[in-house]
Amino acid sequence: MVHEGKLELTSKVSDELARILFYDEQISKQMKKYKQEAAQWLVQRQTSKIQRNAYELNYAPDSILMDKKK
Repeated sequence: MVHEGKLELTSKVSDELARILFYDEQISKQMKKYKQEAAQWLVQRQTSKIQRNAYELNYAPDSILMDKKK
């Protein structure tokens, strides 16, 4: 209710705000958890990419390798 430009919090409104704030905290915690999981996944993916690049061939597969006789 508005009374002289001020909002009066009724019991019902107060309860509703408390419920919303309760879920807001849960949602924020879950979002932080997902953010951490995504960050870990990105680090793992980058590490895998570095390792994969270390084992990849650095020459053309159709090139010819010739040894010299000594």
